[in-house]
Amino acid sequence: MQEKTKISTRTMHLPFSVPILQFNLEQPYIDMVNENADEVMASELKLALKNKGSYMYTDTNSLSPLIDEEVWSRCLGDYSLLDYMRIAGNYYMDQIYSHIPNEPNSYRRESPNFPTPFHQMKDGQSLNPIVESDPFINFTFRNHELFVSNSWIVNCVAGSLISRPHAHYGHISCAGWLKVPDCIENNDGSDMGGWFEFIYGSPQTFMDFKYPIKPEVGKFAMFPSWLPHTVYPFRGKGLRRTLAFNFVLRNKPK
Repeated sequence: MQEKTKISTRTMHLPFSVPILQFNLEQPYIDMVNENADEVMASELKLALKNKGSYMYTDTNSLSPLIDEEVWSRCLGDYSLLDYMRIAGNYYMDQIYSHIPNEPNSYRRESPNFPTPFHQMKDGQSLNPIVESDPFINFTFRNHELFVSNSWIVNCVAGSLISRPHAHYGHISCAGWLKVPDCIENNDGSDMGGWFEFIYGSPQTFMDFKYPIKPEVGKFAMFPSWLPHTVYPFRGKGLRRTLAFNFVLRNKPK
């Protein structure tokens, strides 16, 4: 697949010097995942009612269905959802190891010796000498590809306990918003209600150890899986829906 990336509004954030890629998912993909999530919600609600309401979608619960493999592989034009997210993941890795300005002797820099994105390198192609000595980078990009290990949808309403500070299993994680209530868009009800916030380190003088991102429909954030994050509850009408998944690096098929 030729990677003529369609991804728009790409921004690399560097809070705490940790790279976080913000990008937009196009509307056809948002509509496709929302349609599937609505079907799953309807099915699970029927099951809950059949089981005498033992698991109801209320003001304090959220349904978190897994994303069907067919949804990931369904093509919209030239790309499936998986293709789209892999393009974002490859761009993220390229930025980390090729294009982020950093200390002069870091492998995180643009260099005439480093013209080819890692995921496009061929066997035997030389790397930047600074990078060549790093066994993890060398081994990773020559032998592995990005694979979605797990993915899920989170549906939340007012008062939902969305998530305490936590991290994910995997190498790269990603979360983005498919539906955002007006109360979050307009900052009604509570300060930063429904916002997504990264946390790193502990409170120190002259250092902010939190980095919030305001939800918007189509906005996604890609980050290292180990980076802790949390979500604040919100008040107001409407559904806050998130698509989240984890990438792992696996062996390329031979």
